[in-house]
Amino acid sequence: MKGLGVRGFTLIELVVTMLISSLVVLIAFSSYEIVSHQFLDYRKKSGQVAQAELLNMLLEKDFTNSKNVMITPDSNLQFTYSNAPDVKYNFTRNTIIRVVPNIIADTFKFSLCRITRRFEGKSLVPDHYLIDEISFEAKILSQDVFYHFTKQYGSDILMDEPNIKVNAEQGGI
Repeated sequence: MKGLGVRGFTLIELVVTMLISSLVVLIAFSSYEIVSHQFLDYRKKSGQVAQAELLNMLLEKDFTNSKNVMITPDSNLQFTYSNAPDVKYNFTRNTIIRVVPNIIADTFKFSLCRITRRFEGKSLVPDHYLIDEISFEAKILSQDVFYHFTKQYGSDILMDEPNIKVNAEQGGI
């Protein structure tokens, strides 16, 4: 057999090659795991930012386009439209739920604090009053984000609103 000239690898060479290839596979797998975790974190954060932007856009649209904004007896916000279904927002400690009749509700999961509802600069305590301003803080990605929305009313809305007249007679709003 010595005359054939066949060369082979020794056992040491094979072990060294397998050790080096296993290190390369280990580094590749670790890199994949790191990139995978980074991607999942990015996706989670971008989803929360997208939810915050959507909430801002919807509240801005509802404040701008609605006929009026009321606090309902159950402390929800109700946006009344002339030619569309009313929209309700339910603010709880950890969620904001936007409900449009006959449409699936939007749920925004944010930790909320300091919710303030006002009319003509005065905080409202009783239920079911017209409001022209709301502000609140939401914790998004471990940061406090301040939201503030205002509504401008025409005199036709203010003159037709019975709750405003009752409050004015009581010396309130």
